[in-house]
Amino acid sequence: MNQDREIGARFKHIHDKFTQHMNQKLRCLNVTYSQMELLLYLAEHQNRKITQKDIGEFMRVKHSTVIGILRRLETKGFLYCVVDEENKRCRNVILTQKGLDLKSEMEAHLREEEMRIRKALSDEESQRLCELLGKVLESLE
Repeated sequence: MNQDREIGARFKHIHDKFTQHMNQKLRCLNVTYSQMELLLYLAEHQNRKITQKDIGEFMRVKHSTVIGILRRLETKGFLYCVVDEENKRCRNVILTQKGLDLKSEMEAHLREEEMRIRKALSDEESQRLCELLGKVLESLE
């Protein structure tokens, strides 16, 4: 592999594999990895209004992508959207009890996959990897 592209290609491959593994694990809950990310975000921020714009910023995706994810999750009964009373141009996204009920199972699947990765590394290597990934992310911001 060309050294100029090796790091980016490895990040992409790791991301794709991680997403693939998570999608397989989450199939039993009828959600995908990206849907899980959104549901966990909503669960962690239940105490405040979450708009479609907030979700797009959190997930780093276009508005049209957010709309598609929300529609699929709304159809499954995991959330619903309402027009904001203070700003009629905004739609707030609210997690249903059915969506909240998935939280612990989704987190368990996420921990399991995280442990699978860490198992291949020593504690020192795992800590160093996290530090290095933080540096890489910081350099890209």
